[in-house]
Amino acid sequence: MASMFLLGASLLPSFRGDLSAQDLAASERSLNLPAGFELRTFSDEQGDHEYLVFTPVNADDKPPAGIMLFLHGAGERGNTGLLPLATSISVMLENQPRFPFVVVIPQCEDLEGRIRTGWLADNSEADRALAILESTESDWRNRWHGDPPRRVLVGWSMGGYGAWSLAAADPERWSAVLAISGGETASQLDLTNLAESKTPVWGVHGEQDALVQATGTQELIQRLNGQGGNGVATLSPADGHDIWRRVFAAPRLTEWLMSGDQELIRSIDLAEIDPLPPRTRFYRRELVHRETIPGGMAVRFGNDSLSDLAATLPTLLPEDALSGTIGDISRTFGSGDRQIQASFENLSYSCELAAIRVSGISGGRLGVQILFDPLMLRIGRAEVIGSTFEARTGEILIEFGRHRPAVLNVEVQPVVTSTGLFRLRLLRSEFQIEPGNWYIHPPQEFDVQTERYRPDQVISGIVGALYEQREQLSRQIQSIVPSLLTGLEMEWQSRPAPWLARMLSPLPVLVPDLELTLGQISTDRDGLSAVLDMQVYTAVDADEVPKEQQLTVAAMPRERTLSADVSLEAITNISRIAVRSGMTRVNVRDIDNFRFSEFATPEVVQRIFPRWEPTIPAEELHFRTVLSLIEPMEVRGLASTEQELARLELFTAGAAMEFSVQTESGEWEPLGRVVFSLSQPVLLKTDETSQGKPALQLEWSADSEIHVVQAESAARSGAGTIAGDTFANLFQNVWSEWAEINGGRVVSADDSKLGPVPVRLKAVQVEDRELELIFETGNDVARSPESRSRR
Repeated sequence: MASMFLLGASLLPSFRGDLSAQDLAASERSLNLPAGFELRTFSDEQGDHEYLVFTPVNADDKPPAGIMLFLHGAGERGNTGLLPLATSISVMLENQPRFPFVVVIPQCEDLEGRIRTGWLADNSEADRALAILESTESDWRNRWHGDPPRRVLVGWSMGGYGAWSLAAADPERWSAVLAISGGETASQLDLTNLAESKTPVWGVHGEQDALVQATGTQELIQRLNGQGGNGVATLSPADGHDIWRRVFAAPRLTEWLMSGDQELIRSIDLAEIDPLPPRTRFYRRELVHRETIPGGMAVRFGNDSLSDLAATLPTLLPEDALSGTIGDISRTFGSGDRQIQASFENLSYSCELAAIRVSGISGGRLGVQILFDPLMLRIGRAEVIGSTFEARTGEILIEFGRHRPAVLNVEVQPVVTSTGLFRLRLLRSEFQIEPGNWYIHPPQEFDVQTERYRPDQVISGIVGALYEQREQLSRQIQSIVPSLLTGLEMEWQSRPAPWLARMLSPLPVLVPDLELTLGQISTDRDGLSAVLDMQVYTAVDADEVPKEQQLTVAAMPRERTLSADVSLEAITNISRIAVRSGMTRVNVRDIDNFRFSEFATPEVVQRIFPRWEPTIPAEELHFRTVLSLIEPMEVRGLASTEQELARLELFTAGAAMEFSVQTESGEWEPLGRVVFSLSQPVLLKTDETSQGKPALQLEWSADSEIHVVQAESAARSGAGTIAGDTFANLFQNVWSEWAEINGGRVVSADDSKLGPVPVRLKAVQVEDRELELIFETGNDVARSPESRSRR
């Protein structure tokens, strides 16, 4: 259930996209692409380039409203054309095949260059993207009788930087510009022409973005409007880098793209929009590699929290679970000349739920009580034939719960199938029809043939006979239980995993997609315990990771409240997978805190390689410096005496910084690399946001430690000995500043929900290699002093 994954918000939906051509070349043409998508080839002097085009499925009936150039993020780089189908706008298009724009999605093929400059104007990748756009437009000019009605530019992350750059370079080309999680590089954009053009620009950013600071979007919009431009900035306080999941789900987004009306943007409240999934179904089916970390997380639902949750289930059950059809009833009454044959056909039901009550009971069972207010049973037609009469009727309506809710008691056993699906195995059910609390509405249409009785007497007899069939009717009502249980089961299936891995990743590198699936489940008289497996998805195979079971239901406490445990070793294994799949690399010039970029300047490089003698003047030198993890980031628990505070240490035995210099021919020549260990103490504690809302605060300690493990020059570089101590001092200074700026994160826990039930983080602590989060739910939250003080 959505409730189970209350830590949830999906992680950064981006991954390293350097899939080799061999990985996909044999199958890409035969893949079953989502509706509207086509993989095309663009040829130029550099060769053939794969790209995607989306065409609305109804384009033959109605010309599209315009054309969109979409610039993807860094994780979708490659040369197969397919990786942009994994995420961002492709998720929206997969679910909206009638989206009224032609969407052109080129792919950035530069895997080694800087991320943030990949789509910038005058870059070869951007030039090719514009050429592909022009080529696609030419295919539609006859339908549009000239240029497209609208030409919009949209980009996310790396593409957000490109959207700003291309809009500033040629603003008259675009009808509207949407830049998500983007910004500008160190060289400040000239926004003069964009401001004069009055082109509508919408800059969107999540304030919790750990990769690209939200202030960049805010400052660009302020500068644009300061010069008379037409920009709107939307910063979402609770969201991170994947804010696109709400933007592309916004109901009025299409209307804005078609009109450019900035007032529409101001009416969009992203916080109220349910986010899109982080990935397309196509990605999960065709492009993904999965590793399972057994028992990475465990959740305890005590009976008190189950009670709060159950109160919300009537609003969560899907509509099709509250209505349906059931079997016909055929009965024979009496014998001989007094025998009567009765059949009741086309039975259906619909119900309103007053409440659902759930509690754990012994023996691995759950007790479920479903209260109907009311439950309506419809008999489509009835036929009753006796020796002296025949009667056929139209609809007969039976109302259960006429004066007070009718109660259906169910006993189920929660189980997890071999494929990780949650099922409620029905053990028994009971539906007692209380005298005086149900009513049979006589049929309004009937045909009675008899010489002995009046028609109304026959109809009264039929209704009376139904009243005598309480046991049979009860069994028919109980037959709807499987449908109701299926609706409840849907709330327990896999969900995107917590933000915890992103929070505990000190380096600004990518993290894998995570999903939580049920691994074990158990009940007792005080509640329910569930152990969740972590499904880690990457675009390339990360090889095997340790498969030891981290947490078990047997070790969960039997409390009546709500708590969640996260295995620190599981978090370490996520980092291990990220390292093995090649995700943990970042160019220092792409890190938002630009002091890291000092490691790509001649002054600093010369200090680290004091014996290296460049062959070209310093002002012409260009360096590529990459920061990476080559060993996983381990998460270790430290002792703490305070209940509401957890002490952790983030440690890697192998971080690395690799230095390359560009030669006169434009090639990159390795200079050398420094491998070092990094230890970063972290405090996790309950706190409040600036708005007074309860939150989980992450605070990096100033006591970080950096030790050089290995420093070696490239064999042919002539760089000589590396000054390891100098590097360590320089990195320590930069890291300290980075930690001060980025090490204090506050994540609101006030908006966490068990369905509609409010959840408040009460305490956080570390015990036995586990991080434990303790919550208040429902009425406990409403009664808490903090809640009363905010009313």
